[in-house]
Amino acid sequence: MEIVRKPTLDYYSLIVLTNQSIVAYCKRFVANFSSDYTFPFSFFKDLQQTCSLQPQNVWNVLFLAVVLTGLRFMFVRFICRPLAKYWRLTAEISGKLPESLWNLTMYLFLWLNTCWTLVRTDRWKYFTDPLSIWSDFSRDRLIPYEVDVVYLTQTAFYVHATYGTIFMEQWRKDSKVMVFHHLLAITLLSFSWAARYDQVGILVLFLHDVSDVFLECAKIFKYLKFRDNTHYSFCEFLSNASFVIFTASWFIFRLYWFPLKVLYTSFYGSVFLGPDDLPFIPVFNFMLWLLFFINIYWFHFILMLIYNLATGKFKELEDSRELENCNSEKHD
Repeated sequence: MEIVRKPTLDYYSLIVLTNQSIVAYCKRFVANFSSDYTFPFSFFKDLQQTCSLQPQNVWNVLFLAVVLTGLRFMFVRFICRPLAKYWRLTAEISGKLPESLWNLTMYLFLWLNTCWTLVRTDRWKYFTDPLSIWSDFSRDRLIPYEVDVVYLTQTAFYVHATYGTIFMEQWRKDSKVMVFHHLLAITLLSFSWAARYDQVGILVLFLHDVSDVFLECAKIFKYLKFRDNTHYSFCEFLSNASFVIFTASWFIFRLYWFPLKVLYTSFYGSVFLGPDDLPFIPVFNFMLWLLFFINIYWFHFILMLIYNLATGKFKELEDSRELENCNSEKHD
């Protein structure tokens, strides 16, 4: 069988190759595994044999999540509140600004760290040639220290973010989806870290964090455009520009490159180029596809906002759902 190798696939080919991969994997599973495979015992046995995580990794994640929570409290108290007072923001905006400033700081740090790691560990080639992941793959290889650090910080951040969404931030209509997203991110990170699928996982991180940076920029500049009874047109321009870049980056990174590079190599590449006894491929790919559908779900809110602006229903971004998908609500 001739392997379809492209730097970026197209949507039709993705569907065709995914179907081929599912059929091929099922045939292989029935032929080689089904007779002695018992769920969930075989699943956990494979996980135990493959797992690269140690108890110390788990404790490090939990410890760093607590540290991030403490840093957030200090960040709000010693940086955000003085800035809100200096800019003479209203009480409502002063309550929203810390969340966006904190998220901007974290997402920017996480994304830059991921970019640096991709270059330093020679993994940028996985972006330009996604199938090359499987020529370098080995179930017993060591994960580079730099990649371990990326996984540690990312997992700890999403553990903290889950707590923050529930207990530290304003509750919104999409907060339940946000919590689900954070839990899915923790599961994906932990699973790919443990099963040594970090070569795929680091691409997922690279393609997802960048759009969040521009979203938080758009929010911050929107909060700053009207303060002390003065309208700042430049802040409004920066907010609108950030929103345009956010929308473009969301589509390009999450709805174009993510499925046509990551989903392409994670199933098709793993089935036809990976080891025959590669475990957890259906589980891992199910979670990746679920993440893709969540991205589509959120993108429809962006399109609704653009439509309402274009038709004149909303005159500016602040009349919409405030780039947060909905009006703020408190817990019941």
